Amino acid sequence: MPWRFRDRFGPGGFRYLMENGTVYTNAHFQHSTTFTAVGHATLVSAGNIAEHGLTGNDWYNIATGKRVYCVEDDRYALIGKEPEEHEGTSPRNLTSSTFRDELILSNGGKSRVFSVSIKDRGAILPGGRLGKAFWYLSPNPDQYSAMHGSPYGYDTYVPIMFAGPGIKQQKIERPVAPRDIAPTVTAYLGIKPPSGAVGNPLSEVLQ
Repeated sequence: MPWRFRDRFGPGGFRYLMENGTVYTNAHFQHSTTFTAVGHATLVSAGNIAEHGLTGNDWYNIATGKRVYCVEDDRYALIGKEPEEHEGTSPRNLTSSTFRDELILSNGGKSRVFSVSIKDRGAILPGGRLGKAFWYLSPNPDQYSAMHGSPYGYDTYVPIMFAGPGIKQQKIERPVAPRDIAPTVTAYLGIKPPSGAVGNPLSEVLQ
């Protein structure tokens, strides 16, 4: 959603954020595999692959000689189903905490985190280790499949916008990345950043 499309948006939505908040027009992913698992893990952990542990939606485990799905965990079967290989799910493979985990930890569990998606990985990873994840199991999952894993600009570019009390209306053109979002949120809330965070708080939002 490059800035040049601004005039095509109707009132509200993106147009509201662009006209009332802080908008970063030069934001790009710093990893080449822009798959669901990697993107979500980067967004909520503020880390790179080395910190959050997810290299893709699937990968090959050299030690076991088997394919690994990003949120698979044979220890936890889906409710109403018998345990099967590659069928159980959990955030086990996520090696960093998330900003949502840190929110829950900051107040002794008083906060509640719910994550909802049409995909298991889209709900489990953003929910972190302490949140609750819900997703829709479709009899035809291919109808929701998408492909977004190229190094081209339309895949790596991502709009970053903040709006809310005390946040200025401004357009920022310096380079930033999605891994900077979680440290910004945690700094805004006054809580610890995720354990694997390498991103930096966006100073313009916190002024």
